[in-house]
Amino acid sequence: MLRRQVRQALNRDFRYQLTVIGTFAQAIVATKISGNRFTIKTNATNVEVSWQVTGIRKDAYGNKHRISVEEVKSEQAINNKRPSRGPVR
Repeated sequence: MLRRQVRQALNRDFRYQLTVIGTFAQAIVATKISGNRFTIKTNATNVEVSWQVTGIRKDAYGNKHRISVEEVKSEQAINNKRPSRGPVR
């Protein structure tokens, strides 16, 4: 079990990504973020796990300057296809 510190005060709606390195094993988030920590659990011992936690900012600046996830394209943008460059030689 590993415990890692994260910035809970500035973020919300956390997403966890775990990748096991060097062996076949299972890894899960055993406990979600609480008190700026979370726990990873694996089904084997001495397993290296790469992890990334992302969250949505909840501070004043982050709330005012939201990044849009997806833009709706105009009909012109959809129909304005890039011309073909021709065959590769």
